[in-house]
Amino acid sequence: MSAHAAVAKPTGPKVSASDSRSLLRTRAAHELFFAVVGPVGAGSSHVARQLTRCLKEAKLGGTQFTCEMLKASDVIRASYSSEGEQHGALKMLSPLKRKVAMQEKGDALRINDHAAIAASLVGKIAEARARAQGAVFTRDAPVEPDGNPRAYIIDSLKHPAEVRLLRRLYGDAFVLIGVVCSPPALERRLSNALFTGVERTRPENIAELKEFIRRDADDSDHKHGQHVTDAFHEADFFVDNTPDTAMPESGVLEDAVDPRLIGELNRLVSIILHDRIRRPSIDETAMHTAYSAQLQSSCLSRQVGAALVDERGNIVATGTNEVPKAGGGVYGEDTGVAKIENRCAFCDNGGRGPFCSNNTQQNLLIEGAVKALLGNDISPNELQEKLIAVRKTQLGGLLEFSRSVHAEMDALLSAGRSGVSTVGSRLFVTTYPCHYCARHIVSAGVYEVQYIEPYPKSRAIDLHGDAIESVPENWTPPKRQSRHDQVQIERAESNQLVRPGQGQASTSVPTSIDVGVSPASSGKVLFKPFVGVAPRLYARVFKKDREYKDKITGAFSMGEADWGNSWSQHQVSYASLELEIIRRTEAHG
Repeated sequence: MSAHAAVAKPTGPKVSASDSRSLLRTRAAHELFFAVVGPVGAGSSHVARQLTRCLKEAKLGGTQFTCEMLKASDVIRASYSSEGEQHGALKMLSPLKRKVAMQEKGDALRINDHAAIAASLVGKIAEARARAQGAVFTRDAPVEPDGNPRAYIIDSLKHPAEVRLLRRLYGDAFVLIGVVCSPPALERRLSNALFTGVERTRPENIAELKEFIRRDADDSDHKHGQHVTDAFHEADFFVDNTPDTAMPESGVLEDAVDPRLIGELNRLVSIILHDRIRRPSIDETAMHTAYSAQLQSSCLSRQVGAALVDERGNIVATGTNEVPKAGGGVYGEDTGVAKIENRCAFCDNGGRGPFCSNNTQQNLLIEGAVKALLGNDISPNELQEKLIAVRKTQLGGLLEFSRSVHAEMDALLSAGRSGVSTVGSRLFVTTYPCHYCARHIVSAGVYEVQYIEPYPKSRAIDLHGDAIESVPENWTPPKRQSRHDQVQIERAESNQLVRPGQGQASTSVPTSIDVGVSPASSGKVLFKPFVGVAPRLYARVFKKDREYKDKITGAFSMGEADWGNSWSQHQVSYASLELEIIRRTEAHG
């Protein structure tokens, strides 16, 4: 069967058959590749099913998408049979132990190739494409896309190497969806699914479940293990699946239609197909600004960015983790003090070259502790062994010796230097705040923090759980009185006479934030994951790349991108397209 037998016809401006633009548009594959990633229990499969519903209703150039869902768990189960093991062995296990067995089998498949499971799914995609064209994939030759709109949905990824394989292979046609779910909802769902009755309350079961969740998020002992957290923060789009879905009449969750999720996913599909004008939300703009700010950092450990947003949605300050400089602010490329550069990545360090102050001071502290316990005459080799061992403990995670101002603090300080109140503001940060930043965030009067990447070293909740809430459905923001109410309270507290009905403090909560008034004792600061278009996708999806009006009448008219949909790969390799362009150019002079 010809690879180009059913090429979708371009519907944009008419061009000659020899036009290069026309050639590239007619060679568009029109295939999209989606993958879902989320912590175990978050409902990644549910999100994948809702996405499939959305895509089946979508059209490209008037042609409806055909969809194929592929499950990573099917690859793992298939490996049991291929190795002579019986599926019955799995069925004999308890639900949780069955899940753990699947974890271990998946780890085994990734030993030699961390992306092995995704690589197997690539084969399933090739087979599905062949079936759709009435062909058979024989592995002797590729079955090229025929130009008809198709979508492949992978449920779900567990390792960042899987993300990178698919993103490198499918390029701009690949979209990763991260599924957010609050920990209490996640644990409740898993407990209900894996245990019955009194089993849910047994300490050993609770401990086993927590270990299962921890291993899924980050198997720190094995690089080939599950590292969902690392894969998750590479997502292009985030959705929140914390709310439970109503069970359909059939009693089968797979049949459920989730209007809220479908609404979010339809927006993603609409953005990809550019079927209408879509603009970013305030949250998406703020997180993109934070992401841009992090690129200014030259920190040897990590880049972090922050953006502070006032109650009206205005970005009032940004911050990056960088070494502070005298006079205010942090070092940067345009500081004008190149001769006395003191950022860790560029400092002279007494002729020893650039270094991380945090690592250096940690090591000095650990070496001192080891020598105090084992004696100063410990051999250099043994001292090095002990140093490496201790660095794996929480001592190796100490933060206070870094020279950098953290991004969150930089943003708050920048607001302070410019006279902008931080009370009632929202902070968007690329990485979950550490406990040092958390106390400054609380003290500054910030109401809400949104983040993408987790930060396991943080003890923010452990140390400031009285002031921080991490479950949105349990959140009550700090309440503040108006200036008039505050004055009345102060008068009452100073034992001034307050007659009944006169001068009594109002109990009503103002509908707008009165900047400059401190919050009352009730309420907490919300720390929650970001949802929406990720910064990595922001410029690509919101940049105007086509006409929106008739140039003569001015009437709204949604055009098409001159060079075709930017999400689509080509049906053939760029080397083949090069040759075709060369031949056409020579043939038409």
